[in-house]
Amino acid sequence: IGTATTTAVTCFEGTDGTATITMSDETPSEPAISYTVNGGTSQNATLVAGEFTITGLTVGTHSVVVSNVGCPDVTVSITVAGPTSALTNTTTEAVCGSYTWSVTGLSYTDSGTYTGTTTNGDGCTVNETLELTVTPNTSNTTIVSACDTYTWSENSMTYTESGIYTTIVDCHTETLDLTINETPDMPTGDANQNV
Repeated sequence: IGTATTTAVTCFEGTDGTATITMSDETPSEPAISYTVNGGTSQNATLVAGEFTITGLTVGTHSVVVSNVGCPDVTVSITVAGPTSALTNTTTEAVCGSYTWSVTGLSYTDSGTYTGTTTNGDGCTVNETLELTVTPNTSNTTIVSACDTYTWSENSMTYTESGIYTTIVDCHTETLDLTINETPDMPTGDANQNV
């Protein structure tokens, strides 16, 4: 009789699963045995303290047949755990102008769905998807001359000094090129008064 303990496969479609088969005391203590996995090629192993380890297993159930000269074959069914589908990750971004995706290192200026791959901390491949919405950058400049003050309708702010002012809404930039002219002081009294 044989029993098994297994270690899981790390990555999807990986082959790093293992199984340690322990043969019962009823099995003769001959250390040299052979075994097959799922009816494949016969392989030799040496029992150490009644155990041997099989490597290179995939996720799923496997049938191991152990043969020892002069003894009946022993069939051990083992199940190796692990991921049964590829790892995936989706990123959604809405940007102005362009977006540089760290997965590919590329800059995108058009909306769309883009794909690439990364590797996680276990060394497994992650299929990455980028759902990208790109809004083009637009701009407009308004040139204004005003006396003393000017209230800009784009941001409802009142300015008393000449200058270049900007306001950004979403992906649109409005620029105000403002010149403020001071109103001259009015003379006091009657300019035609005789002395």
